Amino acid sequence: MPPPHGTPGRTYTYSSSRGGVGGYASFDEFKVFNTFMASYGDDSYGGAPPMYGAIPGMHGIPGSPMPREHLSEGNNSPYIKSRYREERDSRRERERERYREKEERERDRDRDRYVSDTVNGRSIERDGYRDSHRDSHRDRDSKHGKSNGKGNVSVVERKLPISLEEIFKGVQKKLLIKRKAFDADQKMITEEKILDIAVRAGMKAGSKFKFTGVGDEVSDGGMQDLHIILEEKPHERFTRDGDDLITTIDITLKDALTGWSSHVVNIEGFSIPVSHAGPTPPNWSTTFPDHGMPKAKSKDRGNLVVKVNIKFPTSLTSEQKEKLKEIL
Repeated sequence: MPPPHGTPGRTYTYSSSRGGVGGYASFDEFKVFNTFMASYGDDSYGGAPPMYGAIPGMHGIPGSPMPREHLSEGNNSPYIKSRYREERDSRRERERERYREKEERERDRDRDRYVSDTVNGRSIERDGYRDSHRDSHRDRDSKHGKSNGKGNVSVVERKLPISLEEIFKGVQKKLLIKRKAFDADQKMITEEKILDIAVRAGMKAGSKFKFTGVGDEVSDGGMQDLHIILEEKPHERFTRDGDDLITTIDITLKDALTGWSSHVVNIEGFSIPVSHAGPTPPNWSTTFPDHGMPKAKSKDRGNLVVKVNIKFPTSLTSEQKEKLKEIL
């Protein structure tokens, strides 16, 4: 058929097969004409849409045509697929860039984290723990994290405060975490996950519980690792030295000089008598075996060490001073 508006002397052949995006039949003159104009441009027509190879014309600006060899292949054309992949990758990169900027802002302020304490039927939420972000600089085959083959894995550390009594007996803790991830459409979402943490009897402060790939999804496709660090809460009566427990009792100066008798309560709540008959120096101490903390991988226990704090009088009368001089 002759072209609607073409160069004299040229012949144009149109296939009745499905061509271009959506396809058209040879008897549909309107689509034949539009396709022709999209390929060659005109003073009143633009090109095909940008995704399919042309820049839309505006008031006589001709569009750049899609290569003719791809018109008959439709959406299965490698050209179309390549353009689609470029659009998709560009969209994902923009989304990741926005996330990277947001992540940088969040690293500069504290995040609220929630610890759920289910011991003895209580449910307690504690906030305000600060995350310390560190680059682990491990390669992508590291067994400690997932990078999905892209880049390094970062590690987030959190402290978990535990009482001395809980460490003595052992306890099961539950930690509620919130993490950020990309969904199937590459949109940022927030997910919640509960981690079970088994604190064994006698564990020491600084012990780490490592969870691989449960943190935020980072921009390069990897997942952060989470390390939970055991922290002992201060105790009103005991300080810990390895597997030993240390406690201190107060005695008067008179008791320190003449002898004294008292008792201490161990970590289990049992009362233990303790005494000293003669003068007691300030550095005096006594040890009770097997009254300390459980030892790891053993049925043995550490010691209970009892020390004294001599309470000196704040003032003495002249008469008291003279008597002390006579005695001492």
